[in-house]
Amino acid sequence: MKILKQAVLLIIVIAVIVAGWFYWQHGLLYPSTDDAYLKANVIQIAPQVSGRIVELDVIAHQKVSKGQLLLKIDPLPYQYALEQARAAYDLATKQVSVQAANVVSARSNVMRAQAALTDANSHAKRMGLLVKKGLVNKDESEHADSVRRQSQAAMDATKSELKKAIKALGKNSVDNADIRKAAAMLAQAKYDLDNTSIIARSSGVLGDVDIRVGNIVRSNQPLFPMVEDHEFWIEANFKETDLQRIKLGQAVTIELDMYPGTLIEGIIESVSPASGASFSLLPPENATGNWVKVTQRFPVRIRVVKSEGLPELRIGSSASVAVDTVNAVINK
Repeated sequence: MKILKQAVLLIIVIAVIVAGWFYWQHGLLYPSTDDAYLKANVIQIAPQVSGRIVELDVIAHQKVSKGQLLLKIDPLPYQYALEQARAAYDLATKQVSVQAANVVSARSNVMRAQAALTDANSHAKRMGLLVKKGLVNKDESEHADSVRRQSQAAMDATKSELKKAIKALGKNSVDNADIRKAAAMLAQAKYDLDNTSIIARSSGVLGDVDIRVGNIVRSNQPLFPMVEDHEFWIEANFKETDLQRIKLGQAVTIELDMYPGTLIEGIIESVSPASGASFSLLPPENATGNWVKVTQRFPVRIRVVKSEGLPELRIGSSASVAVDTVNAVINK
């Protein structure tokens, strides 16, 4: 009987040793951690313009699709601003048309002045020759010189007016400063009016919606969050002793605490270059006399692979993950 008990005890000890060896080997081949949490992109819905909310089409925790109207800000003030901008643009265009006409008129004046100056130079030259020959008196020659000088002054004046007209117009009507300014104000007015309707830029689930119709909101004021539903990942904190076996692209088995027994596929996407403590506001100071060596943990990002039957995911959920270091890396 005693020998039987010893044999049973020996078998139990051997079984425990073998089980422990297999557990240790499994831990080497499939490093795991339960220090893991589900994450996703969180967008803060904020208006681009200020005003009073006149329409609210969503409630807290509602699922929304891309392009869906979330809320609307009173568009009336921005419609008035758009009409003013249009009027200013039309006025600037008309003013530029007048300036362009002034350039054309100034060029015509220069051409007429040039023709008059050419005639005056020719006449003065002829009078000078006739005076030398004694065919006309000197007074007529002096009068011709006076007319030439007046024509030259008129020519200079018309050139100056042409330069002023060209400068006022700009290189052309498109580059005119007044038109560019009016066009920019018109585009801004259209942009502001369009932004009185706030739509979802992607699909997802809203957080707490605490605003109501009639609330006054400011530009860039966060109103409520939205969790995008097209990309989820796990942030798992592995011990530094596990990192040597963890590679990008390895398959991961994920189990969320809220869905026990449901296994979700994942893929290693990235490994942090520093431990979580290194990025904290107050990193640990080890240069002290009472320092104790502690195994550090490094964040590893695991992409959740979407598949049929995937349960509804909620960020912040606790998870347990195990990495498959045996099989080759995958790409999904």
